[in-house]
Amino acid sequence: MAALACSQCGALPVRRLDPNSDMRVYACTGCKHRGELTTSEPRALASWNLINDPDMPRHGCKAAPLPRFRQRDGLWGAYCSCGFDDAGYRSIEGARAGWVRALR
Repeated sequence: MAALACSQCGALPVRRLDPNSDMRVYACTGCKHRGELTTSEPRALASWNLINDPDMPRHGCKAAPLPRFRQRDGLWGAYCSCGFDDAGYRSIEGARAGWVRALR
């Protein structure tokens, strides 16, 4: 599976690895968008691709961007540059489902 380009700026991600803890993450060097920090290489890549899925629904505001995902205090969420924020999920998958549900 190949890494998708960043949904926010179009750059390809870099894989970052902490040799002391064996934690890894795929992240964009341009806009700092990142996937899940994990010890599993397949999970790190899958989480990056989940948050940069071009088929995610866009927000209904004037700019209509793709959601930007973030993790804060151990919980995942998605937000739009207009200020719309949907957060409080324990996984990326939950945040994706919450984003879709909130836009119905």
